[in-house]
Amino acid sequence: MENLDPLSSLLVFALTAASFIHSTKGTLWGLSKSSKVDGSPALSFEDDEDDPERNIANQMNNSDKNCVVFYGSQTGTAEDYAKRLAREGSSKYNLKTMVADLEVFDHRHLSSLPENSLCVFIVATYGEGDPMDNAMDFWELMTSDTPSFAGESDSAQPLQRLRYAAFGLGSKSYENYNAVVKRIDESLGQHGARHFGPVGLGDNAGGTTEEDFMAWKELMWAEVAMAMGLQETVVSYKPSLKFVEKGPSHYPSLKVYRGHIATNDISTPQRGPFNGTKPYIAIVSKSRELFNSADRNCLHVDFSPQGSNLTHTTGDHAGISPMNSIKEVDRFLNIFVPATTTWEAIARHYMDICAPVSGRFTAQLAQFAPTPKRKRELRRLGSEREYFRMQVTARCLNLAQMCHNIDSQADWSSVPASLLVEEIGALRPRYYSISSSPLLDKQQLSITAVVVSETFDGSHTLKGVATNYLLALQRKQNAEDTPTEADYAWDKIDGQPPTFHMPIHIRPSKFRLPKDATLPVIMQYTEILTPNFELIVAFSREGPSKEYVQHKLLERAQLVNELLVRNAMFYVCGDAANMAGEIKKTLGHIVAQTRTISIADGSSIVQRMRSMGQYQEDVW
Repeated sequence: MENLDPLSSLLVFALTAASFIHSTKGTLWGLSKSSKVDGSPALSFEDDEDDPERNIANQMNNSDKNCVVFYGSQTGTAEDYAKRLAREGSSKYNLKTMVADLEVFDHRHLSSLPENSLCVFIVATYGEGDPMDNAMDFWELMTSDTPSFAGESDSAQPLQRLRYAAFGLGSKSYENYNAVVKRIDESLGQHGARHFGPVGLGDNAGGTTEEDFMAWKELMWAEVAMAMGLQETVVSYKPSLKFVEKGPSHYPSLKVYRGHIATNDISTPQRGPFNGTKPYIAIVSKSRELFNSADRNCLHVDFSPQGSNLTHTTGDHAGISPMNSIKEVDRFLNIFVPATTTWEAIARHYMDICAPVSGRFTAQLAQFAPTPKRKRELRRLGSEREYFRMQVTARCLNLAQMCHNIDSQADWSSVPASLLVEEIGALRPRYYSISSSPLLDKQQLSITAVVVSETFDGSHTLKGVATNYLLALQRKQNAEDTPTEADYAWDKIDGQPPTFHMPIHIRPSKFRLPKDATLPVIMQYTEILTPNFELIVAFSREGPSKEYVQHKLLERAQLVNELLVRNAMFYVCGDAANMAGEIKKTLGHIVAQTRTISIADGSSIVQRMRSMGQYQEDVW
């Protein structure tokens, strides 16, 4: 799900009797289902041990590179940082850089890298200390009790020639904050590798990831430059991409792909495996609005993945690939580029033009400002953190909105198109918990989401990219007259009628009900649909005082502890920054109170529950 306000959510606390769990025998959550998705084979180092394409040492030597930046990413943030760092290493320090997906290479060959090379790892931590999917093989190698490296199996320190730096992306709202990068750094050091600078830790919960990254790389580059004898050069912007614009005469209009999901895109069978970069174009079979108030909408959308071989189990997430609204696309094009058809497609389908803009990018834009006055303003925004926070961050402005506020009449077309593509991230999928069961209908996949819409300063409204896309689709599909503020290009598809398809894929989750069907279950959730559950409801918006789910837990402290003593599974689904932390803290107090132990010991018991999988979270 997208971020929801925990104070305005309906929080439901469900205590489930063991007799109900036992009676279902696990059938409601499909214990026999495999967690394997799309039939994708797992990478195996043994299968391609001699594959030169996966030998990173050979690849760097053959391409004359002396710096590789690896990324372990699922949402794309670590990948974006890796690309930025590689460009900076090339332009400022004349390093011969390359960017590499951790999944692509056999990392046993790290032991063969030449001593005059630099290796950087930028990795994200998922959930409670787990690596991203594309970093799993590297993680398993580095956390193995006896990892084997190429040509150095008998050495006590097989990575003694490796020099590296590392930055992690995580959230302090989780107990195991940035656990992946910390463990990788520890393992690399144990095997003889030498690192430059401290390990960087980005905190998404505090909203400081960008600042954390900037501070880390400055320290890292200083050490790298000193150790490797690099000279920093002051350079102007150097594009890494080249754009060549050609008129309609060069390409027949029907052959120009505009990014839309039209009938001709799905007329032939789609071939998997399907994932975030190659989603399945699914039919939106049904959509409806569950409720609509003055400031909130809740949607339920059904997809038909028939013929895709997409499989999921209860607890998995559906990745939805949205498009940008007409309003935001037009704003972006009017400010930066001529509204040509192909540029419109890029801005609508491939660039995250609604993403927050950073102070670093703002400072970089100053050299392309339309007037000296605007250049001074951009430089101030890029250099004064508090001023940038007040003018941009606190109002959740995207790039085009910021430039429009600075000067709505100025000509910003001098900003290079290559810079826009390099710096604005790709429009990536948004993930939602699947709200349907494959055991009831394998040919239907559903999501339920609250539409994100928040107004700042009484004028600027932040619109969630995916949920407002779904809202507009729901009203269009059901022929409703109620307009939406964010409209979409349903009727701009070569004159064809609107098609209600959407790219989707499945992301497996570790949020699973117990394999032992006799265990009790305690859930903190937003919605329970089964009548056998005992519902204990907390409303945070109604009544004389605010009431949260942790208050309901405390009221039934004795029952909660009795169930935990019976090894009950404890599940939390909701906001990561507030709700999840308060529930964990409350549960520690309950354990301490009912067992007459210290709060510290109670908290330690809860942490052991998390480590053993007895306490599970699906939080955002």
